Amino acid sequence: MTDAQRLWPRLLRGLGHDLVVLPAIALATVLTVLGCAEIGCRAAYPERTGDACAIADPVLGLRFKANCASRSKAAEGPWVENVYNDCGSRSATACAPPRDGRPRLAIFGNSISQGYLIPYDDSYGVRLARDAAALCHRPVDVQNFARETYDWRKTSLDLDEALNVNPDLVITTVIPLDLETDPENNPHGPQAHAESSILKKISELTTESRALAIAKSLFYKNGNNFVKLYLSYGEKANFLREPMSPFWERRLVMFDGLLQEIADKARRRGAPVLLAYVPQQAQALLAAGDGRQPGIAPYALSARIAALAARHGIYFVDATPAFAREPNPTDLYFRVDGHPSPKGQHVIAEVIRSKIASSPDLRDRFCRAPAGPSGRGGLN
Repeated sequence: MTDAQRLWPRLLRGLGHDLVVLPAIALATVLTVLGCAEIGCRAAYPERTGDACAIADPVLGLRFKANCASRSKAAEGPWVENVYNDCGSRSATACAPPRDGRPRLAIFGNSISQGYLIPYDDSYGVRLARDAAALCHRPVDVQNFARETYDWRKTSLDLDEALNVNPDLVITTVIPLDLETDPENNPHGPQAHAESSILKKISELTTESRALAIAKSLFYKNGNNFVKLYLSYGEKANFLREPMSPFWERRLVMFDGLLQEIADKARRRGAPVLLAYVPQQAQALLAAGDGRQPGIAPYALSARIAALAARHGIYFVDATPAFAREPNPTDLYFRVDGHPSPKGQHVIAEVIRSKIASSPDLRDRFCRAPAGPSGRGGLN
């Protein structure tokens, strides 16, 4: 056997060894880097989305313990102190009617209204109460009964609790996701479930990874990146398109029924209702810049909801123009979580304050001294 013949088996054995060892080393290196990145991101961006004061409720899904305090945090946001009063309302004051006759504002509905993952003083209800004091020439009391386990039936029950504290004004917000969510508590409509998109797969991938979530947040800082991905989300994004799809038309019909129920309940208790529309991130970005794309209508859904609210005598304000006027609307959101950030909550509060200030009948009804349920008029 020649030297060359003896050399080939050794070379093949060495090559086979390298084909196993080198990829293994590369994989171990990648896993080590990713592991270190994950550990670092979890240390730098801690998260605690659960609320220790939340307790299961067979009807509402959850409620909050009376006289309880907790801490929570979005990975993208600050630590939050949650304090609940004697009736489980997220409020710094007691549920009993204010003795000094100050106007009372009651918040109900979804997690945006709750101020989920938002410092108490930055929530739109608290900022609104502070700003409305100048309109009413005296302090304003605020009680917050909103919660993050949203469905339409629970919103109506939240309103019941809000009305029980005899408010002079009740306020809630609506976002596209609220209409997308099935009234029977199905997380999304069947058509939305059938859709597949890059955004959906990215969301699933980053559910547990803090490092990927932070990377996604940085990627979304460029609004164009977010809009392109969101518009690929199928039925979920079709509220941005004209004509409105059958799925969203059905949702509007069902939401109309909810508004009728809300208006009837509030009218019987003599409290005016104000509904504020809060845009989805992509919607705010499109309204700010790229809304002239063929077939894209950033204001179509809010315009339809405004018409429904007017029909039921509910005061309405659309926050989309105010969000669109910001230099970078993505700063108004926790970009991955999707909820408005403290800065976004500030914008919502200012939009609602402006609506009250520019509506003399609403301002007068809200700011007058409480006269009890029987002494208040009906809705506008």
